[in-house]
Amino acid sequence: MLFWSKGLGKRSHLNIACGTEQPKREGEFMLLYGMTRPPIVWNYTITMTERDFLSILDIGLSKKFLSFLMTPKRFFYALKLLYLVLKMSIKFILIR
Repeated sequence: MLFWSKGLGKRSHLNIACGTEQPKREGEFMLLYGMTRPPIVWNYTITMTERDFLSILDIGLSKKFLSFLMTPKRFFYALKLLYLVLKMSIKFILIR
């Protein structure tokens, strides 16, 4: 994902490789530690609660986002995503 902040000015953006973070549970929070990729390399921490996760799912399952994924160019990616969601759901159910 690419993030831009006014504080960065016109210099660049932050390139965050989502999914590479190291998660750690701390009380009521899930902390994700990672490092941005060039051109600007910084350590970062994302602090999430269950509400944040629900918000991400709401966005990911929205009509606009699903329409974005269901284009011919991204169709196989959408199938892979569906497979991963099903796999994680089954894994979660089995470990409970």
